[in-house]
Amino acid sequence: MIQVIILLAFLIGLASGSDLIVISSPSLPSNLTSPTLQSAVSIARSLISPTIYLPTEAPTYLTATLKLTNEDSNLVITSISGPSTFAKISGGVHLTGWSSCPGDDNLRCVPLPSGGQSRHLVVNGRRATRSSGDSSLTSLFANPDNVSLEGYTLGESAASHPTVKEWLSSNSTAEPELVFTAQGSPWTESRCAIRGAEVLDSGQVAVTVANPCFTNLQQKPCGQGTSTPAYLVNTGKGDLKEGEFYVDSLLKNIMYFPLPEELEVDMDDLSIFMPTLEVLIDATETDNITFEYIEFAHATYARPNSDFGYVEQQSGALVEHTTDPPDCNDYDWIPGTSNLLFTASRDVTFVNCKFTHLSAVALEISGGSHNCMVQSCFFEDIGGAGVQIGHYNTFNETDVEKQDIGNKIVNSRFLRAAAELHGNAAVQVGYSRDTIIENNLIEELYYSGISIGWGWSREVDTFAGNNSVSFNLIDGFKLQGSYPAASLGDGGGIYALGPQQDSVMEGNWLNNMGAGLGGGAFYPDEGSAYWKIYKNVFSNATMCEDDCEWLHIWNPSIHDIEVRECFTDTTTQRNDGTDTVVESITYVEKGTEIKDWPDDAVAIMDAAGPAKDMWFYKA
Repeated sequence: MIQVIILLAFLIGLASGSDLIVISSPSLPSNLTSPTLQSAVSIARSLISPTIYLPTEAPTYLTATLKLTNEDSNLVITSISGPSTFAKISGGVHLTGWSSCPGDDNLRCVPLPSGGQSRHLVVNGRRATRSSGDSSLTSLFANPDNVSLEGYTLGESAASHPTVKEWLSSNSTAEPELVFTAQGSPWTESRCAIRGAEVLDSGQVAVTVANPCFTNLQQKPCGQGTSTPAYLVNTGKGDLKEGEFYVDSLLKNIMYFPLPEELEVDMDDLSIFMPTLEVLIDATETDNITFEYIEFAHATYARPNSDFGYVEQQSGALVEHTTDPPDCNDYDWIPGTSNLLFTASRDVTFVNCKFTHLSAVALEISGGSHNCMVQSCFFEDIGGAGVQIGHYNTFNETDVEKQDIGNKIVNSRFLRAAAELHGNAAVQVGYSRDTIIENNLIEELYYSGISIGWGWSREVDTFAGNNSVSFNLIDGFKLQGSYPAASLGDGGGIYALGPQQDSVMEGNWLNNMGAGLGGGAFYPDEGSAYWKIYKNVFSNATMCEDDCEWLHIWNPSIHDIEVRECFTDTTTQRNDGTDTVVESITYVEKGTEIKDWPDDAVAIMDAAGPAKDMWFYKA
């Protein structure tokens, strides 16, 4: 018999906003001393095929990471209402008690909750942006008097800049962040925090930047160092604009500049959450766990604020240390933190789940995970990648148990992934085998839709292979915009690296590419080999800001690839690979309506993406 644990949530003490989760079951002790989801999981370990039902009346709030191990095998966590209503697991705090900020009736303030942070705030389902400096502030850092590994020496005029004056004041709580969009390498967006500022005897302003972040940034591998920011954020109260927020760490207040329509209602009636927990679930060596009808929401990501910062080399892979002169060892770069992490796990399934308002990589499946599946799920407003499969340092792994094999992402939707950390793709895969990424819809990206593979041309062969990236609809990639968006170069709709034996890209429809800038729609990069790229469509080249390439094979290290029976409305392509065959390509006139494309192309487009009746089209 399947035994069941029911978690019923009752909201008590509205002033404090605390939740009491009561666990009840005829077969379980009633004197539970720690009524949490973790305690429910602990009790489930003594049951056969346990199912935990979560309430839907209010979120199940986590104040600590939910830990799962091999003791939790065969567990199901689902909604008590089934398909009709999702149960929410939240790592955030619902903020109430808003009032006008002292001295400024345009702003609204609320006390910073325990565990609060300065990076992330969700207002009525919208990712609020942080205060941001104007171009005159950026210019001070782009044209300093001097740059060292410790920071900047700004010219004498900096001391009179309104934002810098705020930093220099004795009661300043500013924690500005330098953002290096497309600097050093056009496909990345690194970030380092400013730690302090002071006026020197010379009248210049010395600005100290977090380290080793700033050192690593200037000595980035492969000759891609930089010290020139694209803009600055979290710059201070004086820079707040409508829809932006700032945390005063001295007063322990969140300051928010409401949108006009938000001033017409009581702020406490709005749904405003601050993520306080970084990792919602950390699972190791789990087997046969299923999540269904669960929404995972409100997780933060602290690393960019740390001394290490966020020094990005490619696709969210970060630099931990550098050498002088810089090396170029791609296996040293590590993925960032993930809000849900499954390591060395088997047969873990997420079906009909939501991932919303998460700030790092939403879900990582790695460390020798086999046969895990994401099916019919919806990822919306994710700071980094939606899903990360595998790592970047396992090229020489020969132990099958430690390889990532047979993992699937199918029939799912990704909307606004990489919403903050724009250099990520919606789906990122390191070294993997038998990976299936099929029938997904991926929308609104400033870099790549899917990135699969690693190693460039360094490795002739690895265990990676037999991967399928097929029947996906990627609509809106390499888009171009200003803060809080981005303008990046390189990348593509589907981007690959390194040799991947017997792998296929088939039946994909790539639409609305924002710019070329060194990449292409279908982009097998350095060392890519053994792909069959068949029966795909690239459309709406008229949107492209420059002369976009539908196919970008730019280097002789790219070899043994077949591209056949594809359709495109641009003839612009590059094929400088070795034994890379491109034939039977149909070129459609730019501006041709989709219905007037050849029948075979229309059939490919009709079949691409998830099933048309999926629930998340109505979400």
